[in-house]
Amino acid sequence: MYRTLQAFVDKGIIHVIPTSDNSVRYALCKDDCMEGHHHDHHIHFVCTNCNKTYCLDDVVTPDVKLPKGYAIGHVEVVVEGVCKKCNPLSFKN
Repeated sequence: MYRTLQAFVDKGIIHVIPTSDNSVRYALCKDDCMEGHHHDHHIHFVCTNCNKTYCLDDVVTPDVKLPKGYAIGHVEVVVEGVCKKCNPLSFKN
């Protein structure tokens, strides 16, 4: 099963999302992902209360400026905190 999931990652169908317990989870890629190149440039949010991981598609990862001689292969931004479902200050509609 792991090889099948890895094949889906390689083909740009799904991407790996981080979790607070270092387990592996997956999410469907958007239409602009393709084989060997993911366009999942969004923030992953890990709730420290319920341990759920969310893809925040509307929040774009910041540009990373590396020193001369370095080349970016992949940028992953993980934000930890309390999600809107667990936040008592959040207004629930």
